[in-house]
Amino acid sequence: MELSGLNVLVTRPKLYGEQLSLLIRKCGGHAVSLPMIKTEVISSIQPENPVTKSRHYAGIIFVSKIAAELGANLAKKYPLAKIYAMGEGTAKVLAKHDIVAEFASDARSEALAELDSLKAITGEWLLIVKGEGGRTYLKEMLESRGNTVNNVDLYRRKSLVYPNERLNNTLLNERINTVVVTSEQILRSFLYQVNYKYLKTINLIVPSQRIMYIALERKCSGVICSEGSDNNSVLNCLANLRKALIINEKLKIYS
Repeated sequence: MELSGLNVLVTRPKLYGEQLSLLIRKCGGHAVSLPMIKTEVISSIQPENPVTKSRHYAGIIFVSKIAAELGANLAKKYPLAKIYAMGEGTAKVLAKHDIVAEFASDARSEALAELDSLKAITGEWLLIVKGEGGRTYLKEMLESRGNTVNNVDLYRRKSLVYPNERLNNTLLNERINTVVVTSEQILRSFLYQVNYKYLKTINLIVPSQRIMYIALERKCSGVICSEGSDNNSVLNCLANLRKALIINEKLKIYS
């Protein structure tokens, strides 16, 4: 995979942003990590927690990598529960804890909800391990099948606002031509701080059509929808973008 000529701003939380930035550099691209949000732990799994106490859950769903890291013990507490993960990346985190999870190749709620084994669960108790807030689609879909669904929130994501025009200076000084955004909250934090003149010159990679429409409503141009928010999906999208820009002669490659 070749990404030379792409100057990419990665906006996801620090740890995951640095991982993606490293992969981009290994492929020949230039990458700068500037997180638009940070993650704070707000809860730990306590034995007396009414959500996780004395329930026989038929399924437990982990919606993110950090949810898997913080809540992996829940899967071991309910050995008969079917374990699900939002995307391959989350499943890999669980695998490090010797937990096998089923996941959809498309790391979105809509795809996970349509897994045959999850659709087969009706009239049962289900648990979603997640962060504070976020979408309610998955919970509502599972409840529509007659299930009782509980949430356990283990973390929250807070927007990061930088002083002294740091974001805009980074876009200028690093000659950024592509920005990677992997959630709605990240997009809104980015848009809050960016000088709108850059929205006409940069390419904006987003993980879903829902977030793409939000970006378009805010007058972003060059919005590209990847197949998901995981590293492989983002890298593939960047590679396809590079090819398209070369064909359109908008990207100069020097060797």
